[in-house]
Amino acid sequence: MGNLFKPGDIVYTKKPPYVKLVVRRYLDKICQCRVYNHPTNKELSYDDIELRYSTNPSENKR
Repeated sequence: MGNLFKPGDIVYTKKPPYVKLVVRRYLDKICQCRVYNHPTNKELSYDDIELRYSTNPSENKR
């Protein structure tokens, strides 16, 4: 099975506060992301089931 998310994809957390994130790396079902438009913030790690794609198709790079 391939990677669910690719670097550069825009995703959101499923639970509040629904943070908009940019995927930096995807390794072994762990997605390392940065907050969108805040590149100086710390990198955050999420399990792939905690994230979802945007419902806006123009935000998805695939």
